[in-house]
Order: sequence, then C-alpha cells, then structure tokens
Amino acid sequence: MRSINVVGLFHLLVSRWSFLSFVLVLLGASVLRLHGVNWDAGYAFHPDERSIYMQSDCIYRILKALPYQDCLHNRPEVIPGFPSISVFIDSAKSPLNPHWFPIGSMILYLPVMLRFVLEPFADFSALDIRYIMRPIAAFADIGCIVFVYLIGKRIYGHGVALLAAFLIAVSVIHIQNSHFYRPETMVVLFSTASLWAMLRVLDHNRMRDWIILGVGIGLAFATKVTVLPLLIPLGVTFIFCAFAYDIRCWLSERKIWGLVLKLAIAFTVALAMFVFWTPYAFLDASKFLNDIFWESSIAREAGKMPYTVQYIGTIPFWYELRQSSVWALGIPLGVTAWLGVLFSVYVSYRYKNRKEIILLCWVVPVFVVVSLFEVKFLRYVFPIIPIIILFGARLLVEIINWAKINYPK
Repeated sequence: MRSINVVGLFHLLVSRWSFLSFVLVLLGASVLRLHGVNWDAGYAFHPDERSIYMQSDCIYRILKALPYQDCLHNRPEVIPGFPSISVFIDSAKSPLNPHWFPIGSMILYLPVMLRFVLEPFADFSALDIRYIMRPIAAFADIGCIVFVYLIGKRIYGHGVALLAAFLIAVSVIHIQNSHFYRPETMVVLFSTASLWAMLRVLDHNRMRDWIILGVGIGLAFATKVTVLPLLIPLGVTFIFCAFAYDIRCWLSERKIWGLVLKLAIAFTVALAMFVFWTPYAFLDASKFLNDIFWESSIAREAGKMPYTVQYIGTIPFWYELRQSSVWALGIPLGVTAWLGVLFSVYVSYRYKNRKEIILLCWVVPVFVVVSLFEVKFLRYVFPIIPIIILFGARLLVEIINWAKINYPK
C-alpha cells in the first residue's frame, strides 16, 4: 500500500511540475509579447496595420452616423446607422460592407465591436484602439503556443511539447508579429487549433470533435482565405478515418455514411462561421473575388508593386529557408526546425505515423506554394512556423535520447 502511495505521489508531483513549467512558459511568452504595446507611439509605422485601423474606423463612424465623408470613396451609396435587413443585404448601401477584402472582414469587425463595447468607459480614436487590438494579437499567439503544446503532447509526449512551447515563446517572428494587429497571429491560432482538432478526430471520431474542427477552419478562413491549403490535411484526416473501417463497412454498413455526415456537419459549421464574419464575401462577391485575385497577382509577380521589387531574382525555396532560418528564428533554431521537418518526413514514410502525416500535409503544401510565389514576405511562411518548431523540438529530444542510449555515463 505504501509503495502504491509513493508511486501515486510521484506521478502527482510530476504532473504538477509539468503543468507549472508550462504555465511559466506562457507567462514568459506573455511578458515578451505584451511589452512595448505602444512601440510606435501612435505614429502607425506599420502601413498594413494602419490601413486596418482606418478601414475599421470608417465602419464605426458610418454606423454611429459620425462625420464619414472621407470614407465615401469606397461607399458611395451608404446609408448611415445600423442597417435594417434590406440595407444589410444591399452591398452598396450597407455600412457593414468594408469594400476591402485583402484580409478577412473579421479583422475589421473586431475593433468596431470593441469600440462599441468600450465607448461608455473611454473614447478611442482610430489609432488609439491599438492599445486593445495589439494585446489581442499577442494573446492569439499565446493561444497558438497552447495548441502546439497540445499537439506535441498528443503525438510526442510532454517533453517535446514543452520544449516546442518554450521555443515558440522566445522565437523572434512570433514576438514581432504579436506587436502588430494583423491577421498573422490569428491565422496561426486557428490553423493550429484546426490541426489539433484533426488529431482529436483521428483518435476519437466524435461528433463534437468534428464540430470543433469546423469552427477552427471557419475562423481561419474568416481571418484570411490564404489558409486554403488547410483543406489538404482535412481531406487526409477524412481518408484516414474512412480507412479505419473494414472494407465491408463501405458496402453493407452505415458507419461510412455516419462519417460523411460528420464531415458535412463540420463543413456546415465552418461555412456558418465564415458567413457570420465575412458576409460580404457572398453579398459583394465580385469585389471580394477581385480583391483576392489582385492580392494573389501581387504575390505571384515581384515588382508589380513598388514594395515588392526587392524580391526580383530571388531563388525559390532557398530564399524562404534562408530568411526563416536567419531572421525569423535565428540560425540555430531555424536550421534545427527545418532539419526536423526532413526527419519527420523520413519517420512518417518509414513508420506511417498518421498524425505526423497530417501535420506534414499542412507544412509541405504551404511551403511549396509560398516558395513558388515571386513575392516572399516572411509572413507568408509564418503559418507553418509553429509546426516546424515542433518538428525541431522533436528532433532535439530524439538526439538527446539517442545520445543517452549510445553514450551512457
């Protein structure tokens, strides 16, 4: 009885220490991300962030019927005030139509909603809202750390998960992007949350896991439609779940149709989330598609815009590897992370680890597509950075374990 109590006490202490260590990582990440929220002293040096604040401010002023004449170049027939249903569905008249879709409308609506919530307590200008929105971007990145930890713990165990969480917490590109209110940190939050949900689906195949997956994918698309490659690991997850059944289930039982129903429900939930946050992707579809195709054309052709001329003549694949290793992560972590990707490809091929394959089905397509673009902003590769750091942490732990076995003291 005493030995059982000692063993139980040992496991309790280990579990509590594991939890405490993870909490300390999150606290450290919070300090690094929330320090210097007012880094530009209100001058809005980041042009994309400034555009987001200005677009959101126009929506807010039109809804409040404040002076908005300077916004009318994008809203010629707008009717000020909260729209009726008939005005809401009229894309030309609705004050909620941003007429601007290089990013997901959710990024624009959040500052507007928060200004309405906070206006009884403080008067925020278009740029003052940065004091609220930048911490939201920071907490989104902290949420990404949580989901990477959960993914790592599910596949590799607590040690790898904790190391990956720590490395993300101190990585330069994550800290940098957490100081801007842009879609990047939310993209990594919702994409990693979706990957975590896929692993839960693979393990349990429960309806609630499919619903969580639908929410994650819907929010990811509402943030930025460039997460389209997320459909690849989703399809692979469905295939893995389908082939978990005996072939006779496809012919004579209803299990496969239950799986199709779960996928349909997940798709419906994802579509509902996307429509809720980006309704004018449908109500103003022509403008939405024009903006998406225009942004895509800028990314495909270096020099089309003045701010992309520096990418003319860059070498595909090598440029992304070099920039992410040197400037996004630092050479030691960058090299380790990309070697971790190669190691994971090898292990997945040899041992057919389905969970690892799902992660690779996100990392590899995004890296290939981004590398084929002529324009190569580091933010394009940012969505896969958390997972490649996880692969790098796994490689480090594997090397340590190998060394302990082959070179004992």
